Amino acid sequence: MSKIKEDSTLAEFIGILLGDGSIGRYESKVAGQTKTQYRVKVTGDATEDLDYFKTVVTPLTKNIFGKEPKLRFKKEERTAELLLFGPIIFDSLIEIGLIESPKKGRAKVPHFITDDGFQRDLLRGFFDTDGSLVFDRQHKERHYYPRLEMKIGASPMRGQILEMLRNLDFGPRICQQDGGIWRVQINGKAKLERWSEEIGFNNPKHLTKRLFWQEFGYYLPGLTLQERYKCLRGNRVAHS
Repeated sequence: MSKIKEDSTLAEFIGILLGDGSIGRYESKVAGQTKTQYRVKVTGDATEDLDYFKTVVTPLTKNIFGKEPKLRFKKEERTAELLLFGPIIFDSLIEIGLIESPKKGRAKVPHFITDDGFQRDLLRGFFDTDGSLVFDRQHKERHYYPRLEMKIGASPMRGQILEMLRNLDFGPRICQQDGGIWRVQINGKAKLERWSEEIGFNNPKHLTKRLFWQEFGYYLPGLTLQERYKCLRGNRVAHS
């Protein structure tokens, strides 16, 4: 595989890895011999993220690396994993500036993304995997007030993402939580509409929530992805 191209597609995939992915190498014994396994992994919910894995993340990896990832389920954890193996893929991602696992406290955004204007693509990938779109009541009966949330631990990446959000005029608010976690919030209808236009959602988990809210003027917490699809197709609201 030739050197991977530093473009918007790669920037989005890096956002995915920084959100809910990892790059690692692990020693294992096979037939009495120790071998090194090189692995890139993206983890998500087995139901809410499955469409996203199949229709977005898999095509991204095929476009970037020319290789289709393996899909694996962990029933006891109700998670799904996309897996890519091989030292060439591992080395190419390390070469562009990603950090080998464990990334806790060490994760950072590669320079080419901030230097070449791929911030929006990275933010899309990061939010699609590690963000939440929630709707508050704000003292009203229905959950109508939109809030984009990202929980980010202490790391170089946290400061980089906050700087991107500020430079793009999203005015993030920060709530500090236990364990050094910051809950980064982008609040209100106008900012959600701007995010939808300028950043966008590629994960149906978030996109269907926004479309439900846009269609009905409020959201019903607890709906599954399939229930949201059903309501949007039939233009009927589920009972709260």
